Amino acid sequence: ACLKALLGAAATDQDGRVRQRAFLSLAALPMADLAPLKSLLLSPAWETRSYAAFALARHGDVAGFDILVRQAAYTDKRARFTAAWLLGQLGSAVAAPQAEALSAMVRNVSERGNIRHRAAASLLNVVRDNAESISDRVVLDLLEAAGPQNMALTRTLAYFFPEVVSRAPLSARLRQEPLRAAVSEFGAKNKDAVLRPGALGGLVTLLSRHLNLPLSFSPALA
Repeated sequence: ACLKALLGAAATDQDGRVRQRAFLSLAALPMADLAPLKSLLLSPAWETRSYAAFALARHGDVAGFDILVRQAAYTDKRARFTAAWLLGQLGSAVAAPQAEALSAMVRNVSERGNIRHRAAASLLNVVRDNAESISDRVVLDLLEAAGPQNMALTRTLAYFFPEVVSRAPLSARLRQEPLRAAVSEFGAKNKDAVLRPGALGGLVTLLSRHLNLPLSFSPALA
């Protein structure tokens, strides 16, 4: 009876907050039959599709993950923002394809700033919950996105890379190709930033020291 009531609220309640809360509850409760949730993936409303996909993904259904990745590239900016947030809430269930969907949003210079920040923040959740989902593609995308061209986004990304270097498997991969070359190029391109306070200089210093790259371009660090 509880599941039936929640499904009804998720599908038809007039209050969007009630619908969202119903879907979040459905995501957390045991469900033997996922067919009612799957039927909501056919809804014309992007919000219903997104939250139904999240609930399905929390129950391990592949269709939920696929829909969220598609929603991350949807034409409606609200759908993209919601997808970025929901992907970050999936915790250890996130795999490389979902993490790469987030990093593609961060890398996309045509994307809205708040959505790029949301995707970067969600990746911080992902690396903390399931570092194995962080592929080389994710790291390369974030290195491309960071830099003086967007210092606000770089400040957000500066929280991500310390998590990377603190986890042995990811830390080791940074020292191997293709990531080592990309990190070296990032440091060389932004080397002047170490002379100034700020997130970019701190990020260059962190990554360069992790790879034992010289910082001799800075008189203060020579």
